[in-house]
This record gives sequence, structure tokens and C-alpha cells, in this order.
Amino acid sequence: MTAQWVDVGVECRSEVAYAEQPRVIVWPEGERAPVSAVVAAWITPSGPGFRVEAGGRPIEVRYLEAEDRWQARPLHRGPSPRLAHRGVRD
Repeated sequence: MTAQWVDVGVECRSEVAYAEQPRVIVWPEGERAPVSAVVAAWITPSGPGFRVEAGGRPIEVRYLEAEDRWQARPLHRGPSPRLAHRGVRD
């Protein structure tokens, strides 16, 4: 089951254009999750999207340019290839 998108605050690196690389995700409750790695990045018609590791968990983040709004959702961490054959999840 995929988590729902929630509005979040994002501190990001922006050298050439806005929203180049998220650095910190600020959840609605105020929890700050520093981004330790950007795993993937892409551009959609709505704006840039990222898959990151933040606060020790995988998260998908997107910036909706027309609405000037960031959203995020935690991702399910799939089974580790070394454990999948035993039916064990990370």
C-alpha cells in the first residue's frame, strides 16, 4: 500500500533553478528530516520529483510548480535482495 501525499516544507539547494536538490524535509508536525542521499531525480509536467533517504527512511518528494507547493510520502522499503529468498523484510 502506498502512503498518501502530504504537504511539507522543504529546504533545498537551488543554484540554477529552484528546487534542484532537497536538503531537509519538514513534516507537518514540525519534525525535520535531513536528506542524506538523493537516490533518483526526475522532471514531470507538474515539476521536479525526487526519491531520497531522509531521517533514515526512503521518501518520495515532489514540487508542484504551478501551486508553489512541496509534497512528500514515505515509501515502503522492499525486501533486501540478500533476505528476500527467506521472506524477510528490512
